[in-house]
Amino acid sequence: MKDKLSLPILPLRRMVIFPGQYKKLALARRRSIAAADFAQNTDNKILLVPQYNFDAKPTRAPEYHNVGVVASIFEIVNEEGVTSLYVNGIKRVNIEQVITGEDFDECIYSDLIETDDNTIESGVYFNKIIETLADKERLEDTIFSEHNIDIPEHITKNDLVDVLGGFMPYEIALELLSETNTLKRLETVLIQ
Repeated sequence: MKDKLSLPILPLRRMVIFPGQYKKLALARRRSIAAADFAQNTDNKILLVPQYNFDAKPTRAPEYHNVGVVASIFEIVNEEGVTSLYVNGIKRVNIEQVITGEDFDECIYSDLIETDDNTIESGVYFNKIIETLADKERLEDTIFSEHNIDIPEHITKNDLVDVLGGFMPYEIALELLSETNTLKRLETVLIQ
């Protein structure tokens, strides 16, 4: 097992960011801005973790999801009183322990281990998804019909799920974020 590592947490409210996604995030809470500033001043890495209690008052401690995404910070911009954070998701990780700090929360995390127990069936699902994305008529019956999705030629099964996960409704995206079984991840995408 690899060593457990620690990073500051940026809580995500009703949002899931996957590896490979580049996003602009508006930061409003003091603790979120402090976590981003700390991360930028250390190694430009921050842990993006969905909050379960996303409607909680700022005085209540967040309840975090058990899986998050390590992200690189490209830039923090402060304009007209609004702090924007530009991040790129790197990899999914398991949240082992949350450490509540005075200025921001941190967590100890470990690498998420993905499994592909049935490579033949997952290969079939993968190919069906690729074919659907290439066929404009079949694509019209999916949640992807309104998006121009560019799939790289040599993409892995889990990377494909991560790309498509960014277009999924919140609850399904959360499920895809934490699922470690490649076949189940592909099946979830396929039934959408």
